[in-house]
Amino acid sequence: MAIPAALQQAAIDRYVTALTEAAADAPAVWDRYQSARRAMEAAFVALGTTDSNRWIAAVSKLIATHDETLLAAASWDAHAEQIAAVHAKHLDARIATGQAYDAAGIHATDWLIAPFDAYDFAHETPLLTKAKQAVREQRDHVRKVAFLTDPHGWRAQT
Repeated sequence: MAIPAALQQAAIDRYVTALTEAAADAPAVWDRYQSARRAMEAAFVALGTTDSNRWIAAVSKLIATHDETLLAAASWDAHAEQIAAVHAKHLDARIATGQAYDAAGIHATDWLIAPFDAYDFAHETPLLTKAKQAVREQRDHVRKVAFLTDPHGWRAQT
């Protein structure tokens, strides 16, 4: 059944307005995550060329970047949930999310916005899940290097 053009446009207008409001702070929050993730990757890469006498400080810096990345990912997921809720609520507009972003003047091509039901904060949320996996991989690598090199003989003392 066809929807009258005026009703269709009204639904689109409500969708775009709600999306604009929900995404108002999103660019800054996404940029914070991207910046934290880049810093984490840079700190991890830097470990490969860090002198052994600076290793502990470099690992400490890496751990700090892990913490910041996880906080930024959780913050993004909270914003993304609000945006996903708007998408879920305005299905009556019958336009693709990309069209809604375009109509709102929002450049969201890189954003991770999962379907609304993916944001169950009792469990893992989408970006936080990805960030935790990256942190786990880096920490596993650091543990392997520390175990295999054992510069202070800590294994022998325990």
